[in-house]
Amino acid sequence: MKNRIAKMFPLLLAALLQIMPLARTAVVATGGALSPSGWAVVFRWVVGTVGLLGFDAISSASSIAISPPNAIVGKPYVGTITYSGGHAGAVSSMSLTNICLGSEVEIAPGLTAIYNGGNTATVSGTPTTAGNFSFTLKMFDASGCGGGGNTDTRSATLVVSAAGAGGTPPSITAPPQSITAQVGADALLSAGASGNPTPNYYWYLGLPSANSLISTNSTVNLSNVQYANAGLYTVVASNASGTASATAFLSVALTPGSNQLALNYTNYYPVGHALTMYSLITNAPAASNVYKWQYNFVDITPFSTTGENLNLSAAQVAGAKSGTYSVVFNSVVGGNTIVNQQAYYAFWSFGSPPSMITPPSGTNIASGSSVTFNVSAGGSNTLYYQWVFNGTNALPAQTNASLTLNAVTADADGSYAVVVTNYWGAITSAPAVLTVSSAGSAPVITSQPAPRSILVGQSASFTVAASGTPPLSYQWFKGSQSLINGGIYLGVTSNVLTLTGAGLGDAGNYSVTVSNSSGATNSNAAMLAVSAPPVLSITPGLGGALQLSATAPPGLVYLTQTATNLSSPWLSIGSNVVPVSGVIVFTNVLTNLSQFFRLAFP
Repeated sequence: MKNRIAKMFPLLLAALLQIMPLARTAVVATGGALSPSGWAVVFRWVVGTVGLLGFDAISSASSIAISPPNAIVGKPYVGTITYSGGHAGAVSSMSLTNICLGSEVEIAPGLTAIYNGGNTATVSGTPTTAGNFSFTLKMFDASGCGGGGNTDTRSATLVVSAAGAGGTPPSITAPPQSITAQVGADALLSAGASGNPTPNYYWYLGLPSANSLISTNSTVNLSNVQYANAGLYTVVASNASGTASATAFLSVALTPGSNQLALNYTNYYPVGHALTMYSLITNAPAASNVYKWQYNFVDITPFSTTGENLNLSAAQVAGAKSGTYSVVFNSVVGGNTIVNQQAYYAFWSFGSPPSMITPPSGTNIASGSSVTFNVSAGGSNTLYYQWVFNGTNALPAQTNASLTLNAVTADADGSYAVVVTNYWGAITSAPAVLTVSSAGSAPVITSQPAPRSILVGQSASFTVAASGTPPLSYQWFKGSQSLINGGIYLGVTSNVLTLTGAGLGDAGNYSVTVSNSSGATNSNAAMLAVSAPPVLSITPGLGGALQLSATAPPGLVYLTQTATNLSSPWLSIGSNVVPVSGVIVFTNVLTNLSQFFRLAFP
């Protein structure tokens, strides 16, 4: 359990360290390419809202609409312009005909527009002239319509009718535009029609019928779009003098990258691990879809480039292959091109997670002295350091490869470790133990070695902490016999004794003598219990269930695993700690299944 906690903490801490000036991430490995116990464990971050830093590859994935789309000369009008799409959350300002909407700008005679904040603007006033007034808005991801950021430009139409005109049947003056939306994004379809009286609007999914009506507004706003939303949309404008209709297609795509809805988003992925980039586009059932993959906007030739997915082998995921990976969609329904060579792209940076070259070393010093811990680590790009005291207490100002403590007191006595991170992962050093002692004082054991229970072949460690005038010397014993390094023993003259691959004959009492120039002291004896691997037995249970049981040393962490046959992977179905009784009991409630079971002790 202690080892497990030691592995979990650096990952959690490394997650906190990922919050840097630039949004950065690594994605969860596909196909189990990364060992869950290795330091290639990486994090998936959903950074902020769906819009963050700019507009990327969204020329057919966004739209604007004005609602209501109709105004009448001489009658006050208030309407809202809405910008929609997966990146709507990034908008910080808008302009109309190159004039920033920080103040009111005329959009039609008698009507002005002003930016509301977010992804909307307001149009208000009393129109003075009839006509169809098309307008174009430019959206910015920076305030004040500038800042060198990214932009998107979209157009819509406001229909202004003459007051008191005779009955006129509707005419679709602003037909809906076909768009492509990301899975999980929002999609906005809109239309505008002239006519007297002002037309009513009816939207249908597919052809008009009583069962396909989905909206009675001039717009259809689809939130969290899924593949089922793709298809033909029909709008019908109707008044007392007649009707008019128009259609548009909504295509839904899942494009490369681990977070397509975040903008200017970089995927950080460790080198030497296979990677699959997924892409899928759907629209009408009869659609013919073609995919073309590109690297840095050049067609990829060494790989399969026409399928939905791009598969990179471990050898192909190298630092030199960092860059922009894109997929180009083309979709045809009958004789109509629904998506015409639409490119979506994601940025991928391949690098190495941190590796520990030289961990910090423990030492003994007298109270009032200074000490420096140093660490040497490797890995791609800039490495970030965070020193940790006694396993859980991060030292806020200590973010370098060395840690210096000046004029230490007894409060500094304990263990020091460092978490090293970069864009691709994290690693934590082994702890370095600092012992602070009073001048001229004999050793005093402050933390006794604790008893351990293990299975044959497992490893065990005994740790002692002591104060006293440095330097302190250590000698470990089994019973009354002093130990030497070699075989299964390591660290016999340090504060940590490690036994690797212990056998039944290695069970017994272990103790340590700590000495300095002022004297010596003996620790308590810590018992090492070594047991043979448990035997798993099976007995019938109630209702046809099977009950499995075994006996193991209390306190051991174990996994219950199952497989359908001995050649298939073992699946962990539970993690527990052996109780005080030492009896492990598991009931399989899945009856009438051919299964194999085993216990694993990590």
